[in-house]
Amino acid sequence: MTALLRRDPAPTALLTTNNRITTGALRALRGHPAPPALVGFDDLELGEVLGISVIAHEPEEMGRQAARLLLDRLTGQTGPSRRVVLPVRLLARGSGERPPPGDPAVTARPRARAGKASGTTNDRGHDLETATTH
Repeated sequence: MTALLRRDPAPTALLTTNNRITTGALRALRGHPAPPALVGFDDLELGEVLGISVIAHEPEEMGRQAARLLLDRLTGQTGPSRRVVLPVRLLARGSGERPPPGDPAVTARPRARAGKASGTTNDRGHDLETATTH
């Protein structure tokens, strides 16, 4: 992660694929002068408190579908592979929303402290209200 952040040009956004990688990204971004946007896949227990945007899914449903596919194969069902699409939700909490570099409309906004109740803003002036999409 550190090597990635040192690239020129540096990334403007990161998408992590699990909680362990998201935690590592948070450590690497600590104190970074211009942290990129960060969106994790899977919801962290402290994600809401820390203001981390995530793509949330239902692991139980993922497990059910995987077990169903496996059982179908084990019982002799043949045929082409099947694609199963499961719903996800974007929980926008402030870490994944970054303005374009040099956007004067955003840089002039007053900054608030992170971690306040829903409906307030984080330290970059971004709304912490949770948005859900499908």
